[in-house]
Amino acid sequence: MLFITIPSLAHCEVLWEKEFAPVNFVYPQVSEKLYESDNSYIIFYYGYDKESVKIVNGKVTGNRYPSLLKIDENGNTIYQNETIIPMIDSLRDAGLTMSYQVRAYKYSGNELLFDIPQQSGLDRGPNYYSFSNIDGSLIKIVGTGVNNYFWHQSYIHSFFINTEEFVLGAPLLLPGDPGCIEVYSIIADENNNIFKYRIGLNMDVFKDSVEKETSAMDFLMLDDHNIIVKYFGKNEKTILVKYSYEKSAADNLPIGATITADLVWYSIYSPGSYKNILYQGNGNLLTFFGNKSMVELGVDGEVIFNKVIFDNAKYKNYTITSFMPLKYHTGYYAFWGYYIENNERNFAVLITNSDWNVVDTIQWDYNGKSNSITDIKEKENGNLIVLGNSLYTSQVSAYYVSYYAEIRPNYVSVKDQADNEQIEVSPNPAGDFITITLKPTNGFKPSEGSEIHIY
Repeated sequence: MLFITIPSLAHCEVLWEKEFAPVNFVYPQVSEKLYESDNSYIIFYYGYDKESVKIVNGKVTGNRYPSLLKIDENGNTIYQNETIIPMIDSLRDAGLTMSYQVRAYKYSGNELLFDIPQQSGLDRGPNYYSFSNIDGSLIKIVGTGVNNYFWHQSYIHSFFINTEEFVLGAPLLLPGDPGCIEVYSIIADENNNIFKYRIGLNMDVFKDSVEKETSAMDFLMLDDHNIIVKYFGKNEKTILVKYSYEKSAADNLPIGATITADLVWYSIYSPGSYKNILYQGNGNLLTFFGNKSMVELGVDGEVIFNKVIFDNAKYKNYTITSFMPLKYHTGYYAFWGYYIENNERNFAVLITNSDWNVVDTIQWDYNGKSNSITDIKEKENGNLIVLGNSLYTSQVSAYYVSYYAEIRPNYVSVKDQADNEQIEVSPNPAGDFITITLKPTNGFKPSEGSEIHIY
């Protein structure tokens, strides 16, 4: 049997692309996230009903209502439910309005649970909207109630763990004002008090490293008693802190009480701008800083490596807004944002391997002049479902149109494929025909169209 090693062709392409469009509502505002449900995807959005909408001095006013679009893995619509869903009356009567950001999402069986805060100025209170996964209809709404309304911002995401939601409260910190995690019950009904307790976050150990007025910018729940919090430090440095608290003790607190979390470790480094914090299975943390660097922290907060993976010379036109590890292609990572070309912003995705070498770059335009990807989900076959915004400009105004598509990356570079794929020619010696088959080695999957028969 004869083996010949040759490189394979890349198979990166946009398979399909679609614009989001409301059915009955106008001027939709689409969440920046895609939400998964089995082998389908949920797009959450607000729309103005046509009866109440007005444009005054270039601003849209009227009644906004939450709606769902569910698509299958090929982008086909399963349902699009645009019905009049009321705000919580007690909060509306108190002068609170509804924000369109989704702070947390939980999928369980036939229920889709969203935390959709209502607001007064910068303050946000959690409200749980339960939708049917079958047709998108509203099942119930559970709200905080005016008397149990606490201060935090919906721009800070939260986490559902079992039957609780953990929310980073008071992101803006003044001298002597510790941050906190607020814990809510998601199984209460509208008439019950769903606020449970606060987890106090002590900053005394590293207080000299932060300004007199600082911010707790983000957090990650490792489990239901270990927390990573990101603070903004002096000179644009970043402080990552690990806290731990006793869950069983907190559950026995009276409503509104505070339990102080223990500081386990903290790590200070720069630059201050970061994208995501990811928890690795080995206990380490990965975080993407600035627009180019990857940092890995060990279980004790030590820096294992700090590597520039997108050098300025080659990737100066890319702006990366987020990243994620790929679960169906272990060891590969997807980075996304936009790419500047001729003063126009195109959609952009970059794929790296576990050595942080780029194996694929994908850029494409979609009608608009300012495109940016906001979220990505991975299919079992390794293709990526992307959600993005495209800026349109007319003679009247500029506005964003949301967009979703499926792309097929090339997870192995041409060089890697040459090293890891071989040609098998059979039979050897040949008779009336030969078959040329591309055979994978080292666990790589063969490329499409990998067998040729020659007569």
